[in-house]
Amino acid sequence: MDKAAQRVGDEAKVVKINVDDNQPLAPRFGVTGIPALLVFKNGRVVEQLRSGSDLAQRLLAHAN
Repeated sequence: MDKAAQRVGDEAKVVKINVDDNQPLAPRFGVTGIPALLVFKNGRVVEQLRSGSDLAQRLLAHAN
């Protein structure tokens, strides 16, 4: 995640959330496994990623 945040720079905002500390968020966004990576655009989930995905590339695809 940190590397992805560095690669996308100001094009996207990368935020980590611990679902153990924020339990209402997992069911709200349909997170059933960890890690789950959600891409939001204009306040809506536009893509959900699993570990092993090229996170930075996918974030940049949604940046514009």
